Amino acid sequence: MVILFCFAGAFFCLLLFWRNLNQTISQQNAQPVGTISWKYKVAQRRFQDRVLWARLQQGAPVYYGDFIRTDILSETTITLSKGSRVSLVENSLIQIFSEDEVPLLTLAQGNVTINAAEGGGTAMLLDAQGNMIQVSGGTVLDARIGPEGNFNLFVSEGSASLVIDGENQRIEAGDALTLDQNGRSLEEARTVMLSPKPGIRLLQTVNRPLPVDFAWNGVHYADGDTTRIEIAADRDFKAILRTLNGETSARTELAPGAYFWRAYAVSADGATGVANASLGKLTISYVPAPQLVSPVGGYEYRYLSRLPALTFQWTASTEVSSYMIEVADNPGIANPVLQTLVRGNSGETLSFVHSGLGAGRWYWRVIPTPDNGADLRSDEGGLVPSAIASFTITQSGTLAAPTLQNPPAESFINIAPAPLTASLRDIYFSWKSEPEAGSYTLLVSTSPSLQAPVLTRQVTTNYYRYVPTELREGRYYWGVYQTGGDGTMSEVSPSRSFTTTAGELVLRPTFPPNNYTVSDTRLPEFTWKTNLTESLRFQVSDTPDFSRLLIDEAASGGVWTANAASRGSTLDVGRWYWRVKAGDGNVQTPARSFQVALPPPPIPADPVSMAPTPVAAALMASTPAAPTPAATALTASTTAAAASAAPASVAPASTAPTPATRASTAPTPVAPASTAPTPATRASTASTPAAPASTASTSAVPTPAASTPAAPASTASTPATRASTASTTAAPTPATRASTASTPAAPASTASTTAVPTPAASTPAAPASTASTTATRASTASTTAVPTPAASTPAVPTPAAPASTVSTPAASSPGTLLSAARLLLPENNAYFGPDRLRDTEFITFAWAAVPGANVYTLALYREDGGRRQLIQRWESSAITSKAIEVSLLRNGTFVWQVESLKRAANGAIERRGTLSENRFTLSLPVIPQKTANDPGKVYGQ
Repeated sequence: MVILFCFAGAFFCLLLFWRNLNQTISQQNAQPVGTISWKYKVAQRRFQDRVLWARLQQGAPVYYGDFIRTDILSETTITLSKGSRVSLVENSLIQIFSEDEVPLLTLAQGNVTINAAEGGGTAMLLDAQGNMIQVSGGTVLDARIGPEGNFNLFVSEGSASLVIDGENQRIEAGDALTLDQNGRSLEEARTVMLSPKPGIRLLQTVNRPLPVDFAWNGVHYADGDTTRIEIAADRDFKAILRTLNGETSARTELAPGAYFWRAYAVSADGATGVANASLGKLTISYVPAPQLVSPVGGYEYRYLSRLPALTFQWTASTEVSSYMIEVADNPGIANPVLQTLVRGNSGETLSFVHSGLGAGRWYWRVIPTPDNGADLRSDEGGLVPSAIASFTITQSGTLAAPTLQNPPAESFINIAPAPLTASLRDIYFSWKSEPEAGSYTLLVSTSPSLQAPVLTRQVTTNYYRYVPTELREGRYYWGVYQTGGDGTMSEVSPSRSFTTTAGELVLRPTFPPNNYTVSDTRLPEFTWKTNLTESLRFQVSDTPDFSRLLIDEAASGGVWTANAASRGSTLDVGRWYWRVKAGDGNVQTPARSFQVALPPPPIPADPVSMAPTPVAAALMASTPAAPTPAATALTASTTAAAASAAPASVAPASTAPTPATRASTAPTPVAPASTAPTPATRASTASTPAAPASTASTSAVPTPAASTPAAPASTASTPATRASTASTTAAPTPATRASTASTPAAPASTASTTAVPTPAASTPAAPASTASTTATRASTASTTAVPTPAASTPAVPTPAAPASTVSTPAASSPGTLLSAARLLLPENNAYFGPDRLRDTEFITFAWAAVPGANVYTLALYREDGGRRQLIQRWESSAITSKAIEVSLLRNGTFVWQVESLKRAANGAIERRGTLSENRFTLSLPVIPQKTANDPGKVYGQ
C-alpha cells in the first residue's frame, strides 16, 4: 500500500511538472501587450517563468515578461497594443516589461528598431547595457549592440534622451550616439539614415524596379568628408549592387528583393570609415493579386432544406496575412451581404466557411490588407484585389450524389493477410460529407453499373472501414448514394474501379539509374520490374511533377525502347524525368532523372591541315574567282599551239605533282627535264605554299605532238594560274621537286583528280610551270588542265600516281551573323540569396527568340579569379528557356551565355549568332555540420 501511494505521488508530481514545463502557448489571467504582426522564418518566445522556447506564429499574443528572439536570417515585428511597433533583425534578443504602464524593452543582443510614431505616438523605454533611454512619442530610432560590445543609437524621427555621466543628454532627429561598454560617449563619424526608415518593408503591386530615395545626416564628420552608401544583396557586402555618393541624398531604382545597405564617411584623402558604418536592411516585395481557389467557374451548390456550408479559399501572399472577403448579389460587389476580415499565416492558402447564403447567384472577391510595419508603394492607391468569381446556390427537390474520395480510380489494393498478424488488411472507403445526408449506402460490384453488388453497407458517416472477407482477386467498382432525413434518396455517384491483389505490388525501375547521363540525344533502353498485368504507360517529362509530358506511350514487357514512331525518340540537351505508371491510377514508379549531354567534341585534325590559310578562307567563298587576263592569254596561246600540232603516240601521263595534286599523290621518281627551271619558277615554287589537292577526277587532255620544238612554257607565277583549282600536268623541274619535298601537303579537297595521258612529242618537252597561284587556291570549281605542247623527244614514261584517299568535308558558307539573343532572366548581376530562392528550387534562364535561328546553345560557367570553368552546355531546338536545379550549383559567381544558330536539315551550321552573356551570384547559407561532443577515450583504445 505504501509503495502504491509513493508511485501515485510521483506520478502526480511528474504530471504537474510536465504541464508547467510545456505551458508555453498562452498565459492564463494575463492580458497580451501586443501581437506578432509579421514574421519571417524563425522567431521564438519564452515566458518569464518557463524554460522552453516556443515558435511564434503570425498573430500570436505577446505578454509582459516574455523573451523574444530571432534566429539566423530571421526577422519579426511586434505591434504593441497602443500602436507602436518593435522590429527585430536576425540574432536579436529582447525582453518586454512594463513600468508604470509604459512599455519597457530590454535589449540583450542584436538590433531593435522602435517606431513610436504609429498609434498616436506612445512613449516607451529602452534599456541597453544598463543605459535607460526614454523614447518620446512619434520617435523612430534604431538601437544596436555591435560585435565589439559598443552600443549605437540612431534617431531618424522625434527625439530620445538618456543620462550620461549624471547629465541628461537629448538626441534629436538626425543625430547618433555611440557608447562603449563602460557607458562612455565616443565621438566617431556616423551616418544617420533618415530615409528609408530602419528595417522598412516596401510593398508594390507591380513587378518592376521601384525608385528609392536615400536621405542621411553625417554626425561628427570632418571637413571635406563625404558620404558613401553601398547597397548589397548579402549582409556581408560581398555582392555590392549599387554605390551612391552625395552630400545628403541620392536616388536609385531597385527590383523586388531584399537588400542590405551601409553608409560611412569618406575623407578628402580617400580614407573610409567603413568600420563605423551604419547598417540597415530594405525589403521590396511584389504583392500580386490573390488567386481565388474555390468556389470559381460558376460552381453550383444544391440543397434540399438546409443551407449549404460554403468554403471560400484563396492564395495568400508572404507579405500579407489579413484579407477582407466580400460577397454580394451583383458583379460590382456593391452593398455586400457578407464582409469580414480573415487572418491567417502568410504564404498559405487561406479559407473561410460560411453557411448563411440562400438560393441565387452570388459574386465574391478578397482584398489584401497591408500589415503594420509595411509601407505600401502602389500606383493604384492600394493593394490589388482578386478577380471576381461567381457561384450559384440552387434549392431543389433532390439530393446531390456524393463525391467519392478514397480509394482513387484505377487503384490497386493488397488483400493478402499481413505477414505478422496473419489478419486481412482493411480497405477504407470515403466520400465527401453532405450536409443533408441522414445516411450513406456503399455499393461494391464487379460491374461498372453497380448491378448485383457483392457488398452493400449503410453507414451514417462519410467513410467505411471494410475487412475484405467477401472480396477476391480481381477488378471491382464502387459507388455511394445518400439518404436524407425525410427518406429522400440521391442518385448513385459515378462508379470508380479498383483492383485487388493477393500480394504486394511490384513496380520498380531498374535501368537507367537516377541521374544517369546519356552521351548523345538518343534515348537509352528503359527497363523496370513488375507483376502487374494491367496496362502500363511510360512517361518522360521536363518537370519533376510530370505536369508537362513529352512522352506518354503504352508499354509492356518491362522495357521501353525509343523507335522512329516515338514522338520523343530524341530529346534536347538538359535534365529529364521518367516513370512508369499503371493505367490512370496512383500506382507508379518513383520519378528518376537522366541528363542528356552534348556529344564529345570530335578529335581535331592534323594541325597543319587545320591552320587557317588563304586557301581555306578562299574555299569558304561561294563564288569562284574570275580568271585574270594573264591566265586567258596563256590558255589561248597553248590552245593555238595544240591545234597546229600533228598527232603523235601517247606517252604515259606525267606524275609530276602540281600544287593541286602534291597532297594526294605519292612521290614518284621522274627523269630531270632537259630545260632548267627559270628564276621565276624557282621563286614561285619556293615561296608559294602548296594548295589543297583536288580529289576530283581531272583528266589531263592528250596533247598532239608538235612538228617543231615548242617554246618553253612560262614558269612565272601569275594570279590567274593561282586562281585555278585544277591540277596542271607538267614535268617536274628541279624547283618543282624541291617544292614537293619541302612543302607540307595541304588538306585534300572533296573532289578527286584523275591523271590523263599526254601524247609524246617529237621534240623535248619544255618545262611546265609548277607554281601554285592565287587563283588556284581561290577557285572552288574543278578546272581542266591546260595542255602543254610536247617536244620532239619522247617523254620519259612515269607510272600514274595513285588516287588520293584523304577526304575532308567542304567548308560551308556561314553567311551573315545572326543577331545576338536578348537575355531576359536572370538579369545581369542578379543575386540569388535565401530571400529569392525560398519559394523555388530552380533558376530559370530565359532569352528572346532570334529571327532566323532554330537552335540555341546555353553555356554555364563558374567564374573564379577572372578564370572561367565550363559547368555544362545545353542545346535546344527553338526553346528559349531552361530551368536548372539550384542544388547542382555551389555558391559563387556564374556566367551564362546564349548563342543562336541556324542548322540545316543534315545538322550542319548554316549561320551563327553573336554570343550574349550575363552574370549572376548564388549565395545560400551553409548549414554547419553538427558534431558530437568529444567522447573521450573509447573503450579498447
